[in-house]
Amino acid sequence: MEFCKCGSIKIGGSCTNKKCRQHIKGTEFATYKQTDYIQGMLKQLEDDTEYDYKSMTQREASGIIRELQGRLELEG
Repeated sequence: MEFCKCGSIKIGGSCTNKKCRQHIKGTEFATYKQTDYIQGMLKQLEDDTEYDYKSMTQREASGIIRELQGRLELEG
């Protein structure tokens, strides 16, 4: 695990502290709503893909959600 000078965790070289100068928007950890939504869509798709939800960023989660929504639309 990598830490910033301010003491916060860094993900992909970006500080997760929104007030830090090293922070890049979108690098905050994924929210519970995002990860729950992903899990629900995976279940609907009967997809057993495993994701590392503990280190997933909001930006990564958003991309996965868009991808899964597209797959659901194709199947719907």
